[in-house]
Amino acid sequence: MRAETIIGLDASLTHMGIAFLSTGSGAYIAGRTYSSKKKGVERLNDINQWLLKVIIEHKGKDNNAIAVMEGYAYNPRAGQQFSLGELGGTIKLLLFNLGIPCVVIAPTTLKKWITGSGKGDKNMILLKAYQKYMIEFSDDHQCDAYGLAMLGKALIDIENKTKDIKGYFQYEQEVLKLIKKQL
Repeated sequence: MRAETIIGLDASLTHMGIAFLSTGSGAYIAGRTYSSKKKGVERLNDINQWLLKVIIEHKGKDNNAIAVMEGYAYNPRAGQQFSLGELGGTIKLLLFNLGIPCVVIAPTTLKKWITGSGKGDKNMILLKAYQKYMIEFSDDHQCDAYGLAMLGKALIDIENKTKDIKGYFQYEQEVLKLIKKQL
């Protein structure tokens, strides 16, 4: 994988978290959370336009980026699964049109990457992320987006042989091996 920028995306109908990392240094370039007040197709368009603007602003001078997006929750509120599917499709189509490959990570896999187990409420994940990365996040959406971007950096580092998988904790190795099987 060749990418200059890693984009972490925590996609939600109510709050969209996004984080940008530099591939080489792992520096945290930017992070934001967005909330649309609109509904239906107008909300999808609103999120799409915001994402387009923010991605173009931060994806790097060579336009080389990779996105790591949290996948669908399997227990959404009644009727939300269709809206979540539309949102996911909208985001994936935008990334495709921008030429940005996307890796989708299950919510439990992201939790394991951050906490060491596939479980944890929002407060636990914020705490574990702070302990792991020494960054305080203003909300859980931003935290998840950053964790996804860091997972993407690890995948790139291993593929480009800039870091060996043995340099990660056991639980992180398990996550990386699981994702590599799915790619």
